Amino acid sequence: GLAEYAKGDYKAAAKSFKAAELYADDSVMKAKSLIEAAKSYRKAELRFEEFKCVEKLINVFPNFVNFTTAVDREFEIGNEFYAGLRDPLPILSWLPWEDRDRTIEIYSKALKHAPFSKHAPDAKLRLARMYIDTNKKDDALKTLREAVSMYPNTAVEKYAMLDLANALMQLAGPADGDGKY
Repeated sequence: GLAEYAKGDYKAAAKSFKAAELYADDSVMKAKSLIEAAKSYRKAELRFEEFKCVEKLINVFPNFVNFTTAVDREFEIGNEFYAGLRDPLPILSWLPWEDRDRTIEIYSKALKHAPFSKHAPDAKLRLARMYIDTNKKDDALKTLREAVSMYPNTAVEKYAMLDLANALMQLAGPADGDGKY
């Protein structure tokens, strides 16, 4: 993997590092291989693949990674996806309807790891907004209620309360009181 990385073939380097992680005998080598694979995927601009490496490092090899840095990187990747970045399609992609927006998945996992990090409040609001946009009302309401309770006396709390009120108003709009709408 190091030879490919030195030549600038980052995608091939990442694949070699992933293979090294698979075939390594000890956890130190596995973790180092995953760290190098994540770096290679980042250079190759394959953010979701990088995210999967970082996620595996956090879940499987937490002793070999700086937790704060890894979680911050997950939030950064989530922010990039939220801003519209998508990994390039494979050459032979035959699934045109495949959703390549992994923002909800990335934010959910990052928030699970560090719900009180410096990036968490904004990520929680963005996640709620995405749930609303994808018509997942129950998830949106739950996320907004969590934002209100987890981040009191902040601007995020105020925005979450406003979004929560709007979401509840939209849900109550067609109701006429008989329980059927």
